[in-house]
Amino acid sequence: MIVTTLKDIETIKAFLKGYGSIAIIGCGACAAACQTGGKDDVMRIANILSTDFNITVKTVVDEACHHLLTRKQLRDLKDAINNSDCLLAMTCGAGVQCLAELFPDKKTVPSSDTHILGNVLRVGQFKNYCSMCGECTLDQTEGFCTKTRCPKSHVNGPCGGMHDGKCEVFPDKDCVFISIYNKRKTNSSKNVSKDIKGRDFSKKIDELELPRKNEHLRKKNN
Repeated sequence: MIVTTLKDIETIKAFLKGYGSIAIIGCGACAAACQTGGKDDVMRIANILSTDFNITVKTVVDEACHHLLTRKQLRDLKDAINNSDCLLAMTCGAGVQCLAELFPDKKTVPSSDTHILGNVLRVGQFKNYCSMCGECTLDQTEGFCTKTRCPKSHVNGPCGGMHDGKCEVFPDKDCVFISIYNKRKTNSSKNVSKDIKGRDFSKKIDELELPRKNEHLRKKNN
């Protein structure tokens, strides 16, 4: 779940200043779950902005980061969007960039700040457990990501500021290294490494293209 929060309305208005007509596009996936881009959220922001701007489009796509799906779902609204002065993307940063690429002649601005890849603890409650660093070392840490869950981003610990099992930065939270230690005691984990290896930056990727399904059969038939 990509976690986003809405910018304050005055900041959004400042982004839109000088533009008369605005197309608003939300996202029915992560942004909707965060109450920053679902149908109700789009309508609420549209009603607020309608006092200062002409709202030409109010819609929500299923997944704003999905280029092909978003292009298809906005096909019937393409003319209305192109005739608008500006596009307000109520999505995460990936969705903003998707819309900017699909409508290269339109100024595209974000309504939200994008924060974390968050686990959903319960409806409306998210927590950052993964930094998408490109090399997963959770096999060494009993399923706890030290790179993300240590506020100092320490790979090995605990640090000297840990006290009674609590984090120095957030005293109400358990130190992640103590959580690892306790789980190892409970599960009698085998093949435990004393030191957790550092991140291999070469494993970070910016693009991934998977082979098409049944590609091997197509090549065989040809």
